[in-house]
Amino acid sequence: MNISWRKLVLVLAILLAAPGTARADEVHLKNGDRITGEVVTMEEDKLVLKTSYAGKITIKWDQVANLVTDTPVEVSFQDETMVVGTTKPAKHGEISLETVETAEVISFRLDEVQSINPKPPEERVKIKGDVNFGFSYESGNTNKDKLHLDGSFSARDGDNRYTAKADVNREESSGVSTENNWLALVKYDRFFTDKMYWFTTASFEHDEFKSLNLRTTLATGAGRQLIETALTNLLLELGLAYVIEDFTTKDNDYTALRWSLDFDRYVVSDKIQFFHWDELFYSLRYSDNLVLRTRTGFRFPLYGNFKWTIQYDYDLDTDPDPGRKDEDQRFIITVGYEY
Repeated sequence: MNISWRKLVLVLAILLAAPGTARADEVHLKNGDRITGEVVTMEEDKLVLKTSYAGKITIKWDQVANLVTDTPVEVSFQDETMVVGTTKPAKHGEISLETVETAEVISFRLDEVQSINPKPPEERVKIKGDVNFGFSYESGNTNKDKLHLDGSFSARDGDNRYTAKADVNREESSGVSTENNWLALVKYDRFFTDKMYWFTTASFEHDEFKSLNLRTTLATGAGRQLIETALTNLLLELGLAYVIEDFTTKDNDYTALRWSLDFDRYVVSDKIQFFHWDELFYSLRYSDNLVLRTRTGFRFPLYGNFKWTIQYDYDLDTDPDPGRKDEDQRFIITVGYEY
């Protein structure tokens, strides 16, 4: 449990305040009114005052002309500094505060205050993800059905992040299967600084027409969240992996170097989003063995959380089953829902 020394000073100051004296904080409003009570908090430009006659009342911060408290409060400013002290009478539109730490009296404008006694941030799980669907049907001289499904899920809980991804492709031409593959990935990240984290991941891949019954990868290493904003996200990962491959005619298992990059950015306001994800495994046992997966494309808005996506997939396996090609490419158009 992390408690800053300033928080401790505030708590001690409140506990040491005279127990037999009722709180008598005073709010001076711009219209000349004065309201007494106990300052609870001020956040998002709203001051909450607890009164004996009306319970908790909310006052717009821009209507406050002055604030006087008889016990210490924690004041946070727009520049993210914080001071603990007791506020004193001051000029209209200002606050004077006697600090607990040095007993120095400082004055500042009301519009410089970001919060007073802010509530501790709640640990909220941040969830985001999407589900996308693509389908085509042809009849007549050519009878062909094609189906694509993909989805992603991410949940962030403080220093923990959980990720899952999957995609499925099916195609039949005149009743004969011509494409049948799927890929599933799960990952756990543990942040040890604001940007750095340790990851553990596993993926499972099947592709009938690569003669790949199952490729299993288990990996761990370090990652860095270089950018994480509403418009742009970028992370890089580097670590070691163990790869197990079950082909129709051969089996492989080897230790590999794993690299991954995940990037997305809104390129036109907050409407059109570019994205790219790749994952590479380079064998430390077989120098000519390399596995690469990439997903690149653009997302466009449809309505609300619905969107359509144009995507290009490129997969490379430099040591395929005999008689199979080492490259696969796929162009996909899907409609999906983002949450």
